[in-house]
Amino acid sequence: MEKRKTMKNTHSDRLPRLLWISPFHLDSIMDSVTWLETTRELRQLGWEVTLICPGSQDGLKVIRGVEVFCVADLDVYFLGLLAFHQRIKKFFRLW
Repeated sequence: MEKRKTMKNTHSDRLPRLLWISPFHLDSIMDSVTWLETTRELRQLGWEVTLICPGSQDGLKVIRGVEVFCVADLDVYFLGLLAFHQRIKKFFRLW
């Protein structure tokens, strides 16, 4: 019988991490519960979840009892979306 090689888990002492990006303003859409409640449940299960969404300004915001990191966007559709994605790329470098 062949022995299976297993990779040693070097990060076993850390919580599982998830960076979850929503393209929607979670304080104004009807289905924000999908994003917010899933984030809340994963955090209660021990995950380190960072939920990011567009907002009026940069920074942490509590939406329906869930902490969300907002990234400021522009009101111009295409340029706003492009700027949002560029700012998310900068956030990845810090995360």
